[in-house]
Amino acid sequence: MVTRILDFQSAYVVLKSCFPYPKIRKILNVSSLISQCKVRFAEHGIEGLKLGYKGSKGYLSPAEREEIIQHLKTKDY
Repeated sequence: MVTRILDFQSAYVVLKSCFPYPKIRKILNVSSLISQCKVRFAEHGIEGLKLGYKGSKGYLSPAEREEIIQHLKTKDY
């Protein structure tokens, strides 16, 4: 996730340097990220460059999760 945020921020910085899109794509090794980044930043500022993905809901019950945590604490690593 951090890498993706950095990609958005890097794309915007490189875009502001007036490189043509094909060169920016090559520098950042991305495809259509540049246009998306520009629109998000224009509409929402730096907050628009952050990911909105929050992850999926956990599938363990609180009791199952606690049981696994306690089990892992008993192991020597």
